[in-house]
Order: sequence, then C-alpha cells, then structure tokens
Amino acid sequence: MSCFAVQALILFLGGLKPSIPLIAAAACAFMFILPFINGWTQVLLQSKVALDVQGRVFGVAGMIALASVPVASLIGGPLADRVFEPMFRPGGALAGTVGRLIGVGPGRGIGFLFGLMGGLILVVLGLASLNPRLRRLESEIPDALPKPGTAAAPAEAELKNA
Repeated sequence: MSCFAVQALILFLGGLKPSIPLIAAAACAFMFILPFINGWTQVLLQSKVALDVQGRVFGVAGMIALASVPVASLIGGPLADRVFEPMFRPGGALAGTVGRLIGVGPGRGIGFLFGLMGGLILVVLGLASLNPRLRRLESEIPDALPKPGTAAAPAEAELKNA
C-alpha cells in the first residue's frame, strides 16, 4: 500500500504545474515503482494461492489489470478534453478557484485529472488501510502448500528417504 501511496503522490504532484521536466520526472518515478508493486503482488499471489488454481487466478488478475488500460484510455481522453479543459480556460468554471493553484490554459485539464486521480487513490488507500484484515493480509492467510505426491511436492517415500 505504501508504494501505491507514493505513486498516487507522484501522480498528484505531476499534475500541479505545466512543466515538462516535472512531468518527465513524475512519469519516470511513477514507472520506477511499478516493478516493485508487481513483484510484491506476484510473490503474495504465488505464496498464498493454491498451486492447482494459480493459473486461473493469475489469468483473472492479469485480465483485470490489462482491461483497465483501454478503459482508462477511452474515459480519460474525452474527460480531460471535453470536461476539464473547458473548466480551466480563462473564465472557465474552475479557473478562479483551482485554476489559481494549478494554472489555467492548455493542458491544465489533464493536469487536474492527474491530480484528481492521485488524490482519489490516496483517499481509497487511506480507507483501505483502516481495514485491519487488509493490513494483515500476508500474515492472516496461510501459505498455500503443494499437495503431497504432486510434481511440486516430493512424494511421501522421498520424504522418508531424505
């Protein structure tokens, strides 16, 4: 959860100002954290999910993760261009309030969307961290052990000879 929080903070900060170096640094930092999140998620799933259903679980998890990319692309572009960009033009609905903080003009709608998504992720993570079952997920769920006699576990005769 802490890596997701760092990513959300980076997303939030990356949308604050229309600065190419800021956006580039935020994108690099955001992407740098992804392998750590993916690695820890993979370790958690591999250690907690029974071997005989891991393929199905990994398939569904991958499908959900990858399905979010086209959905975000379909929603994000029109939302930024048709909803938020007009709000951050001079005289727009948010130009006098939020526009004073992040600026007005071209690109501020998508900047606001990045900041909004970063803030929303932080709120969701804050609510999730209040759930003790989620915080203790790794310690509460027992490790999945291979069934005796399967290719992943030595047979009982091999254990006796060892």
